Amino acid sequence: MRPAIARGEAFLQARGDGLDPMMALILDFVGRRFAVPWMQAAANPLRTPVAATPCADGGSCGPPSSLDSFRRLIDPRATIAADRLPTGTGMDALTALALHCRSNGLPTDYPVRIAQRLDPAAAGYDPPLAALALQWAIEQGCLDRGSNAINALRTQTLTQLLAVGAGVPRDQPVLALAMLDYLGEGRCIRSEWIDALVRAQRNDGGWSDEADQPSNDHTTTLALWVLLRQARPAQSVAWIPQRR
Repeated sequence: MRPAIARGEAFLQARGDGLDPMMALILDFVGRRFAVPWMQAAANPLRTPVAATPCADGGSCGPPSSLDSFRRLIDPRATIAADRLPTGTGMDALTALALHCRSNGLPTDYPVRIAQRLDPAAAGYDPPLAALALQWAIEQGCLDRGSNAINALRTQTLTQLLAVGAGVPRDQPVLALAMLDYLGEGRCIRSEWIDALVRAQRNDGGWSDEADQPSNDHTTTLALWVLLRQARPAQSVAWIPQRR
């Protein structure tokens, strides 16, 4: 497993400035969790946001980019007003609401929106990203981890993550395994899933969404997260930095 980790790290490090900046936001957390300094350093160029172009009325024109929506993962000063967050039923909207919930609150039907993403029969079934949104909201105290309703939702989330995780080494199942770790349930990751993940590593050291596709930053970042969980002690760290 350690050779696979070393090759995966080399793949991402070789990407240099071409590394997907959204993956740098994930690598910062993984680097802190498993004590990998270069992963934390990968996010350094993003810690100084580019100023938005002002509108005539003094506000900022248009919706924020995906990167600006999620910069809060590394910068506790990053805030976005509720009326500028991604809208609609997409996963960016669901996760961005959770990420900025300390500033803007959550819609009253937010747990229902998460539950819809956990229903295999519903459109938009996506347990890994539903798990991410749920945990971000819990981590910031916007949803009560002690309530029966949120506990039941979390149990439903774990059940669906395990169901999706069986599809390793495709991209969404690898994300499901990473989310099991993020929710504190890494012990549920099965050894055969790890073996399948190691076998799926490509010759260039990366991982791909599907066997017939080239390696990419997203799947490789997630694969490294999952393998590091098996190979190194994990630090108990929050993903979202708190304001001081």
